[in-house]
Amino acid sequence: MSTESPSPRRVTQLNEVAGLMLEIYETLAAMRYIDPTGIERGPHNIEALQPVYDEHNLDPVVVYLYSILPYVDTYEADQIDFIFGGEFADYRQPDDVEQGRDPYYANPETEEDAYMRSWVTPLTNMGNHQSVILYDTRKHRIWIVDQEGWSSSDPALAGVTDRENTSGNENSFEHIASRPAGDVLRDVVKWYRTLKIIPGGGEHSNGFWDEGTMRKLYRKHGWPNDFDGDAFEVDVARATCAELAKDYADQPLRKVETYQQMREQGANNRDALRQLIADATNEDDAWYDRFRLWENEQSEIRLVEDERRAKEDVERLCPNGMCQKEADLPLWELEWVRREWQGKNMIVRQRAETLEQPGNDADEQRRFAVDLRHAQKEASLYARAYDAAMADATRLCPGRTVEEVAGRKMHIADDTLTSIERNKDVIAWLSEDVENIRLWAQGLPDNATNAHDVVNRTIEGHESKIAAAEQRLRDLEDQLAEDGNTDG
Repeated sequence: MSTESPSPRRVTQLNEVAGLMLEIYETLAAMRYIDPTGIERGPHNIEALQPVYDEHNLDPVVVYLYSILPYVDTYEADQIDFIFGGEFADYRQPDDVEQGRDPYYANPETEEDAYMRSWVTPLTNMGNHQSVILYDTRKHRIWIVDQEGWSSSDPALAGVTDRENTSGNENSFEHIASRPAGDVLRDVVKWYRTLKIIPGGGEHSNGFWDEGTMRKLYRKHGWPNDFDGDAFEVDVARATCAELAKDYADQPLRKVETYQQMREQGANNRDALRQLIADATNEDDAWYDRFRLWENEQSEIRLVEDERRAKEDVERLCPNGMCQKEADLPLWELEWVRREWQGKNMIVRQRAETLEQPGNDADEQRRFAVDLRHAQKEASLYARAYDAAMADATRLCPGRTVEEVAGRKMHIADDTLTSIERNKDVIAWLSEDVENIRLWAQGLPDNATNAHDVVNRTIEGHESKIAAAEQRLRDLEDQLAEDGNTDG
């Protein structure tokens, strides 16, 4: 592999790409999407990586670019997702270098040649079957290519028709529309500043994310020219908690939907089983399917009762399908901000203990210190969010509590007494089911061996579950005696 230096013209182009990538990362930091400590500016000493670059036959121009590009340490930055469904790439990491030679996890070589030329590099890693930004150092052009559509997802090229692929390489992207590299990267900065594109929303994005809500909050807090990032983060935390509260409040509606779906699926299964019984060519198969049909019918009896109780809960908790009244929303939000703040403080304590454990090596200490810093930042944020939510709830809902307006105790998990009752219910219905199965099996002919086998396995499975539930019940009763009734 040649090690000659890039020409002055090429260096200027590469510096443009590196500079604009840095501007993009700094914009993301200003938007409070990534922690600025995660941005690592070039140039970098990458001499130790030269054997890796040589192994993949990278053009010296690409290697030079890798030495000057800024990178995002995703651990420090506390984000993995980047843009267009892609992820941050770091070509100081051998795994990213290797992935960069086949960014779409396609067949790297087909009839003609590798689809990733040695002078072409991705600027992002692919996320969950979406797009990758590809840069050609010779043409100084960028493609943003979607994996599934194998077409451009560059917003500036919407509606532009790609040329026909005549390369003989089914994975070639050179026929897909592209633009000068500087134009694309400057547009990315502009799209973030104008909120045409909102950071986040990828497979790994933290917390609640809704494009419309995020855009509204950025504008509310003065993005881009008079941005109050602290107030923005507080409102994002509050929006996250409001969504969590709504999800909890809507549980009665979802429970009814679940039972209805289960009953519909059960009805379909019963129809199929009846047909299997009618079509059976021997009695053994017919009895096997009769048992499965009987089990399904028993399940339907329980589901009818479960659905009835769930509908009663909906009538009580969600009249007219509304589980939250507009006037009560500040109380719901406050409760979930409190819960999240409590959880964040617990994480701080856990991570502080982990950091103080003896025997950690230097890398572990660094990671644990970063973990603790992120946890402390989150706890501080939710403390501010709690103060803001409390002020609104006190002003808008004086003298009321969330349990009062919700009509129920606000337990994410069952308390001890509720868990005890649930375990007793499980033991009771499983025991009853075992007796009913034994009664049904009395009518089985001796030669229905498959049916006898499935009956015996079902009884054994139920008895195993009963034993586990009985042990769990004893543990819960001991816990109740020792600690009293506590939340799960």
